[in-house]
Amino acid sequence: MSFTDTSAQQTAAPAAEWFPTCAVFDCDGVLMDTESQWIKTVEKVSGELGIERPADIADKLTALPAARIAEALARESMPAGTAEREVPARAGEILERLSRLDAERIARGVELIPGALELVEELAAVMPVAVASNSAAGILDTKLGIAGFTPFLRTWVSCDDVEAGKPAPDMYLEAVRRLGGSPERTLTVEDSAPGTAAAVAAGTRVVVLSENPDRAPEGHFALTGFEDPDFRAQVRRWTAAARKNSSRIPA
Repeated sequence: MSFTDTSAQQTAAPAAEWFPTCAVFDCDGVLMDTESQWIKTVEKVSGELGIERPADIADKLTALPAARIAEALARESMPAGTAEREVPARAGEILERLSRLDAERIARGVELIPGALELVEELAAVMPVAVASNSAAGILDTKLGIAGFTPFLRTWVSCDDVEAGKPAPDMYLEAVRRLGGSPERTLTVEDSAPGTAAAVAAGTRVVVLSENPDRAPEGHFALTGFEDPDFRAQVRRWTAAARKNSSRIPA
């Protein structure tokens, strides 16, 4: 495991002085290992549609919002010369199929990322915490409930709650707004390139979780696992500073 702080290279404020007053997590691949399930769902539906090399298509599209994936699959699978007006209806059918299969997989249980639930609970004890995910609202509700995160979350934002999903910053900006925080004092945790781009564009400080830091998108902190000792020590410093700061605010 490893944890690297690169924030001093990207921000004016010294890294040692910074601490968060709220936190926003991505869901799939950060809190729970549902991303691999979602890839299988997209691959299955791609195959059903007769798309060549469905595994490659699924891997390419998986980080996008579900509605955009459905639209891409519709365009890929429809005959050449199909009228543009027919795409939305076809995409809607595909989105319904994707959502139904995903819900069935989730209902069978989800595997948590090691240390994720404990981290969310620890942060929630001293600051408001949210989730921002490209998942559809109903699917996100189900995942967070089954996995046990909802008691520790102030709110969660899905792709249905904003005009544009990741990589646009809308989702993170909406989460920060709901938490009553400011982007520059928000800690975000991501694992994908679109998600990291969204969190950076929103003005937050981003922990990028990846088993392979050399291939990970660039954020402010690079992390291979939540149970890393250096990261755990940093979290304790952040929570101590946040607790001290909140005690100064008049009731």
